Amino acid sequence: MTIICEARPGEIEAPLNYLLPTVSRPYTYPGRRGSDEFSKDTFDPRRVPIRNARVLGGQTDLDHEGFRLVRHQTRVRNFYNPREVRELYYPEVAALVRHHTGAARVIAFGHRLRSSSGNPAPGVYAYEVVRRVHNDYTDVSGPEAISECLGTEAGERMRRRFAIVQVWRPIQRAVARAPLALCDAQSVSPGDLVDSERHTPTGVVRTYMFTYNSAHRWFWFPQMQVGEALLFKVYDSMTDGRARWVPHAAFDDPNTAADALPRESIETRTLVCF
Repeated sequence: MTIICEARPGEIEAPLNYLLPTVSRPYTYPGRRGSDEFSKDTFDPRRVPIRNARVLGGQTDLDHEGFRLVRHQTRVRNFYNPREVRELYYPEVAALVRHHTGAARVIAFGHRLRSSSGNPAPGVYAYEVVRRVHNDYTDVSGPEAISECLGTEAGERMRRRFAIVQVWRPIQRAVARAPLALCDAQSVSPGDLVDSERHTPTGVVRTYMFTYNSAHRWFWFPQMQVGEALLFKVYDSMTDGRARWVPHAAFDDPNTAADALPRESIETRTLVCF
């Protein structure tokens, strides 16, 4: 079933792929060109209003809505060079997140390149964009990430607050196709979260999928530029009402030009220790 909501000024309507309620744990697995593929009957496409977050004037907060857009320049010239990304971009991203969170320590520990057209050039590998509402970590996999990053130091660190913040940005050009929608963390209820598994060649990762809730408030930043970065939270160890995770998904903007170029982006995960 598709719910049609009337759009207001500053909003568009677009379908987002939720998960149908299920009694079994859903799973995903890497498909062609790195896409996530799973049984199509698990989808629950809903046409929802998505608000232009730029009209908020930078008022969103990582601990409230769970996301924030910032200006950020980088020295990286080729994001498809993994060595350049790790040597130049990881320190830049760690400094950026530390500045906007006030954390004592930030570690960039992984990244993923995506393209809405598959491989953007011969010999260059990128994952497909993810068109399902999801969050990358759960109450299980969040603590697992800090253990993997810090080893024996993790036990001491986990006695204090820690979080995982993702930094998402376009590369090559502004985003015209398959932009990213983000859900206000304060509009998410615990019953919306569905524990799921992502099966990879190296193991199983726990993630959250989401069932539809009419209370969800969705946002996007139109035409994100290469000098902009989107910070959003995918885990927080605190349970005091602040944002812990932000459901997100790629979507098709109905106003996208037919000849718009594919989206190319990079997402970088950072461990944030307070």
